Amino acid sequence: MNRFLLSRSCVSMLLLVSFVGLTGCPSSHDPVVGINADDPEMKAAMQNARESVQQFIDRLDKKSPGEEYLIKMPLGEGDDVEHIWVRSVTFKDGKFSGILANDPFNANYSVGDAVSVPVEEISDWVIFKPDRSYQGGFTQKVLLKKAGRLQ
Repeated sequence: MNRFLLSRSCVSMLLLVSFVGLTGCPSSHDPVVGINADDPEMKAAMQNARESVQQFIDRLDKKSPGEEYLIKMPLGEGDDVEHIWVRSVTFKDGKFSGILANDPFNANYSVGDAVSVPVEEISDWVIFKPDRSYQGGFTQKVLLKKAGRLQ
């Protein structure tokens, strides 16, 4: 079973209504949703994120004021993996680095810890814009659909 963050504040962003906090996504107290590791929609969403990650990398080098860039990465091993948002993202030598935006279940990590992940292992990416629009967020859309909040 994989665990994915279903951020209430990201729900707000993705539905283009008011968001919580300064950037809106994610909060360290947001709920986590269990998804089977073989879920075809989630696997497709992660594949879409990986195939389009170059768009994220290209934009990361040209950040506009007020934009927030996050990646989602797997944390854990074997059947006990959670996919967690990372903010303050940088990219160098084929790896993303940043800080955990949420408190993970994994007791070896805490919100704010520095982490890195090879580009080919990310689960998702999202760019939030000041006008509350976004680009990416592939896994978040699947989570919202499964939660009945997105048609």
